[in-house]
Amino acid sequence: MKAAFGIVEKSVILLVVIFLIKSSDSLFKVTNIKCQCYDKTFCDFPQCELKVLGRGKVGIFIYTKIYQLPIKKVLVNLSLFRKFSGYRPFMYNVTVDFCDYMRNPKRFPWLGVVHDTMLNSTNVNHSCPYNHDLIVSKMVLSDIMLKKTPFPTGSYMFQLIAGNPKWQGITQIMTDIVET
Repeated sequence: MKAAFGIVEKSVILLVVIFLIKSSDSLFKVTNIKCQCYDKTFCDFPQCELKVLGRGKVGIFIYTKIYQLPIKKVLVNLSLFRKFSGYRPFMYNVTVDFCDYMRNPKRFPWLGVVHDTMLNSTNVNHSCPYNHDLIVSKMVLSDIMLKKTPFPTGSYMFQLIAGNPKWQGITQIMTDIVET
């Protein structure tokens, strides 16, 4: 009886989420980006900016200089926040051993959606160790991502914190999702 109640609860939550989520007739608009290294002896961000690539197209450019190579293990915390009188946690907060993820990406589907978006615009597309600086160039958030994980319209912040064993740096990308 207890297991059946858990299934009913999960079904109700799923229905509520489905009603809250609109179809993917939405559009990503990247509005801001912030990068910070907590430990300047480990890393630095010489480049962390948005550039207009074309009409209605904004590219994300991040260059992370790593001073302590090679990186053999890295923890990544990926969180999603929605703006309600300030940014509040929304739906996702996942901490993953990124090297483990790169060996077996199907274990972490939401991280896979984010990584697939970055795949063609980054050099972080192989398993550990990393013997180089980390670069993201001309990454564009597209509506295709909304088809995989649709969100209601509003303002959001994607936050990525990385390090091992302590957090070394943070990147925050602020976006608006608007109806077209």
